[in-house]
Amino acid sequence: MTTEEILQIGKVERNDENIAIIERFKEQISAWLKSDKFQQIAVGGGSSTYAALPYPPLLDPASINYETSDIKLCWCLNLPLPPFYDFMIFGSHAVSLHSGVPAFLRLCNCASVGRQGEKESFRIYEQFFTQLKAQKAAKNKGKIKKIALIVSDLALDSQNDKLYSLMPAQLAINIVRDPISNIKGLCNLALQRGSADECDFSELDTSDESIARTKRRGIKQLCFSLNDEPSKTLSELIWYVSGYDGEHATHELAPTPAAVEYWMREIYQAFHDGVFARMLVRLDEIHTLETKDFLGQNALNTMRTLAAKFGFDEPKSEQEWLFKERVSDYKYFLPAPIMLNPSALNAKNGKAVMTDEKDIMVLWLTSVFKSDDSRKDITKHFDLPEFFRVETDPATAYTLLTSHMASKVKLYIKDLAAAIIEQSKKERAKHISETDILEYFRGHEDSAEMFDGLLFQHLRRLRESEPKVLESFGFYKEFSQILAEQRQKRGDDGSRYRLVRKGDDKSYAFAKFSKEQLEKMR
Repeated sequence: MTTEEILQIGKVERNDENIAIIERFKEQISAWLKSDKFQQIAVGGGSSTYAALPYPPLLDPASINYETSDIKLCWCLNLPLPPFYDFMIFGSHAVSLHSGVPAFLRLCNCASVGRQGEKESFRIYEQFFTQLKAQKAAKNKGKIKKIALIVSDLALDSQNDKLYSLMPAQLAINIVRDPISNIKGLCNLALQRGSADECDFSELDTSDESIARTKRRGIKQLCFSLNDEPSKTLSELIWYVSGYDGEHATHELAPTPAAVEYWMREIYQAFHDGVFARMLVRLDEIHTLETKDFLGQNALNTMRTLAAKFGFDEPKSEQEWLFKERVSDYKYFLPAPIMLNPSALNAKNGKAVMTDEKDIMVLWLTSVFKSDDSRKDITKHFDLPEFFRVETDPATAYTLLTSHMASKVKLYIKDLAAAIIEQSKKERAKHISETDILEYFRGHEDSAEMFDGLLFQHLRRLRESEPKVLESFGFYKEFSQILAEQRQKRGDDGSRYRLVRKGDDKSYAFAKFSKEQLEKMR
């Protein structure tokens, strides 16, 4: 079998690095592609044979030692993600996938592997692969019982079909929400103020992978110091998406329903369940849960059911109060890093740089939901509400707790925790409602039509497989009624928006089709 034939069978991107990999393993690849097993049903999920998969593995996945294999090599050879996760969860942002669900799984001794802000298909595969290996090591040590893979970001590059075809699962949970409540939640999403200016990261060493990832994501995190006034700092910390200027999101200090103009175009993060259901070709079974299943008392019952199904721990009686917490209220306040000795930073060309990383002393004020096992928990030395945790590295812990700074630090962190609770209440009081969203669509007919076109894709699986769930979405019914009234008033010509791909880059755009065009598309 020639290199060219292998490249064609695997749909491998042609570049010098990939061709070298194929040449290196040509003999083993040829033997696998000619084997009887290659024609058998693929192990791990789905009903296709290995040969019939859209991106067939070029080596037998069962022969791979994932814990020692090179990730780029595995990607080139179309190898599925390491089979270390016990189940998959997928859905949109603002359905509890990044707040309640991972937090509650953690309390039940089930780790979650999820997003870290990457947008390119290979980078998402790489971060999942790396996290799965780390969690597998934790599982082997008895630190966790089960692992969940959480898929919520839709890569928009030319390799996205490949990415999602490499995620087999015998059971996937799709968490859904009334789309009007969903977009309301996105409009109410608190964000830390900041920018992604490349100049902000020009002093960072890109040879370090974690730093390179920071530059790719373009995300800065506020670091507190003992000289800050917590209430003042927090009052200026949060803003919200307020709209879309044609290229970028705009922001304001309070939520507004006009933010729907941005969020219904942000398919990377939201309203992509229909695309996922099509791209995740290696799923045996999809089970539907709703956001309301993870709220209040429902959360306890849901986690007990999932624990029985997947084998992780049931909620402990002493932790029941935590399952009734609104995890998302503190999402963009915690963890809060506190730099204890900013004098260890020197100014260079107007920028702050570390003289020596080992000289920087940092504490993290975090929560029971976001504690980091790699740090030392020193919460017992602080007078804080039970929800909070204080962590640092062991060396800093010893230095701090035996130094003259100890009393000052304890007072500061107590004030910071109180200020976070108070500011969280203030931010929540700003939230808009589903009624506000519906009224916005009532006054913006073209936007309502575009959102309807987006939902045609997003709700496809529910429409075809779970009609009773779709029927239960009360706000969506109101939205549909508004649409019907608008169309009747202006005269409905049958034209509709649909989400379409923009050429080979796999990104998406709205396009309007006539009634006749839609009939041909069916």
